[in-house]
Amino acid sequence: MQNGHKCKATAITCIDFRFVTKIASFLDGKGLNNNYDLITIPGASLNLDKSMESINTSIKLHEPDEIYVFDHEDCGAYGENNSRENHTSNLVKAKKILSAIYPLMKIKTYMAHFNLMEEVG
Repeated sequence: MQNGHKCKATAITCIDFRFVTKIASFLDGKGLNNNYDLITIPGASLNLDKSMESINTSIKLHEPDEIYVFDHEDCGAYGENNSRENHTSNLVKAKKILSAIYPLMKIKTYMAHFNLMEEVG
């Protein structure tokens, strides 16, 4: 590691302000308080390809052990395709892609709801 600092995880989330605190609290509860790189992109798993450069940089610079991907209900980036099935499909696809690229890392995918956090895939 070139910079001498390591984080535990990389988290990929949507930009939606309504879920920022919920997701941060969830990650804190996983023991990751102030110990993860945060990458935000509209739709999260929907636009995983657009966040790959940031994910690669996080892994190169900070050597995390886990990657978390969070979609959320009522996501504007999904537009009319904002169904549970589409989110689940994209989260499963994201996990498969990331697992293929980073086979030694734990990949966890979640659907954030207003009232709960649900692991998917």
